[in-house]
Amino acid sequence: MKKYAIILLFISLLSCGTNKIVFKCNFQKIICSMAMPKYTYQEQLESLDCEKCYVFNFTDSSFIYVLNSDNGNPNYTNIKNLGDSISNFRFQGVFRQINIDINNQKGYALLPILPEKFELSGEDDNSLFWKDIFMGEVSIGYKNVPKEKKDFFENCLKTFRKK
Repeated sequence: MKKYAIILLFISLLSCGTNKIVFKCNFQKIICSMAMPKYTYQEQLESLDCEKCYVFNFTDSSFIYVLNSDNGNPNYTNIKNLGDSISNFRFQGVFRQINIDINNQKGYALLPILPEKFELSGEDDNSLFWKDIFMGEVSIGYKNVPKEKKDFFENCLKTFRKK
């Protein structure tokens, strides 16, 4: 009987591992990975100036994204709705390095600098959840997530790795 229990446990552990794929992306010098369910539909969007956005779509219109630019951020409107000061801070973009240089010249923090990791999240007008995480050169997040699936999406984002 113990033998069958061990075999069933082993099979169930193997089946859990096969439900996910490891997504890998390459943003010039940055390599990222994240565990995603097999049933997602992956899109890669690219612009002419080397901006990339990987989108993992789910059947209920919710999705997870990984991008290397603030341009085209799927949560831009949600972040903008938090207020101008927050959105201007989040979307410093190329001005981040300029702000760092100015602060270094002055010798004190004259201008606020976006930290290496900055998270924003909320609920949109349709009572769907969203999240955006800035991680230096890469942003990840999700959008259009119903309350009952929020933990699942949080767990997907926790598997994100950047090298």
